[in-house]
Amino acid sequence: MFDAHTHAVSPDVERFPRRPAAFPAAWLDRDPPSAAHLRGVLLESGVEGALLVQPQGAYGHDNRYVVEAAANEPALSAVVSVDPTAADAAAEIDALADAGAVGVRLFSIPTPEHPWLADSATDDAWLACRRRSLVVSVCCFAVELEAVATMAERFADVAVVVDHCGFVDLAGPATELDPLAGLANVHLKVTGHLLHQLHDPADAVAALARRFGEQRLVWGSDWPQTGLGYGESVELAQRVAARLRAPGGFVGDTARALYG
Repeated sequence: MFDAHTHAVSPDVERFPRRPAAFPAAWLDRDPPSAAHLRGVLLESGVEGALLVQPQGAYGHDNRYVVEAAANEPALSAVVSVDPTAADAAAEIDALADAGAVGVRLFSIPTPEHPWLADSATDDAWLACRRRSLVVSVCCFAVELEAVATMAERFADVAVVVDHCGFVDLAGPATELDPLAGLANVHLKVTGHLLHQLHDPADAVAALARRFGEQRLVWGSDWPQTGLGYGESVELAQRVAARLRAPGGFVGDTARALYG
């Protein structure tokens, strides 16, 4: 298994000061794990490795900790966060790729008053991700999924992952995902945040697989943000995957292929 969505923060708040976020991040008040702690939890649960996704609520666009942690923990890989509208976004992406980042996160929560996901001001950031073969992860609410589709279609040779499936309600028809269905470069990250809220998560993921194809779905625990124990998150993912034709893809192989 390979976990496509985990978070960690440093206990050293002097070297890595936390930054106030524009949204609630209650998990940061519950003794959040360090990267070393996360690595131990992975080992205990039989998970081979994980993406260490920049915790926006802790650090904003300051990616120093995830980059350093991934460099020190071979089982972890860094997905960093940048402001794609910044004048130096492309240069920052190049520097982060040089430091080992495997993906770039575009974080649009809360939905901004002036949305930028489909703005041409972000083109340089997308071009930099293309040039460095970095996966673009988009974290947004369902209202912006059409904008994601617009950019994914324009940059069809860039792999795109939609974090948390755009926070759509997977218990229903999830029609907000329709603009993404025909875009082969778009993958859906199905996280513990979504799964543990569903009465029948395996059925919901099977329905997604019928619409998008199993090869376009990846699992991420979103630990520790969900409030579930890590072992519980792994068991939930295994139960869900058992309903798929190729369970290994969902719980690891697809993410490993995407992120190298």
